[in-house]
Amino acid sequence: MKYKKLIIIVGSILILAAIGICLKLFFYKPINYTDSQFIKNVSTEKRAELEARRTTQLEAIKQYPNYYEAYLDLGNIEQTLSNYRQAIKYYDKASSIIPSSSVPILNKASVYTDINQLDKAYDALWQAQKASPDYYLVYQKIVDFYKWYKKDKINEIDEVYRMGIDNTNNDPDLLSDYGNYLMQNNRIADSKPVWEKLLEIYPNNQYAQQKLNEVNEAMEIK
Repeated sequence: MKYKKLIIIVGSILILAAIGICLKLFFYKPINYTDSQFIKNVSTEKRAELEARRTTQLEAIKQYPNYYEAYLDLGNIEQTLSNYRQAIKYYDKASSIIPSSSVPILNKASVYTDINQLDKAYDALWQAQKASPDYYLVYQKIVDFYKWYKKDKINEIDEVYRMGIDNTNNDPDLLSDYGNYLMQNNRIADSKPVWEKLLEIYPNNQYAQQKLNEVNEAMEIK
C-alpha cells in the first residue's frame, strides 16, 4: 500500500514537472539574435571596412589579451554588423577588464535596445550607473530611455536628473539638459533655479544666460 502511494506521488510530481516544462517551452521565447527585423543595412564598402578593422583588433588582443579599447571596438563592430551575441561577449570582456567603466555596459544596453529586449536594456543602464555613478552620460541615457521606451517611468525623470546632478557634482551638460527638459515640458518656473545654478558655477556660460533671460521674460509675461 505504501509503495502504491509512493508511486502515485512520484508519478504526480513527474506529470506536474512535465506540464511545467511544456508551459515554459510554450511561453518562453528566447532571443533570436538573427531575426531579420534586427538586421542592420550595412553597405558593402562599410562592411569591408568593419571586417578589416575587426581583423586588426583580433590581432591586437592576441598580443595584448587585456586590451580594453580593442574589445570595446570589437563590440561596436559586431553590433554594427548585427552580430549581437558576439557584441555582448566583447562588451562583457571590456567590462571585466575595467569594471568601473560604464561605456561597455551602456553599449550593451544599446544592443538590447536594438533587439527590442527592453527589460534587459533597462537593467544594463542601471548597472552602468552603479559602475560609474559620477558619469553624466549614464543619466542622460537613462532619461532618454525613459522618454522613448518607459512611459510609465516619465514621472521619475526628475529624480534621475537630480541624482545625476548630485553624483556628478553639478555637471554642466546634465544641468543644461535638465533645464531644457523642464522648459520643453512648460515647467518654466522650475527651470529657473537650474539655469541659475549653472551660471553660479560657470558665470561665463552664455547659453545658460540666454536661457535664464528667456525664463525671466516668460515669467514676466505670465
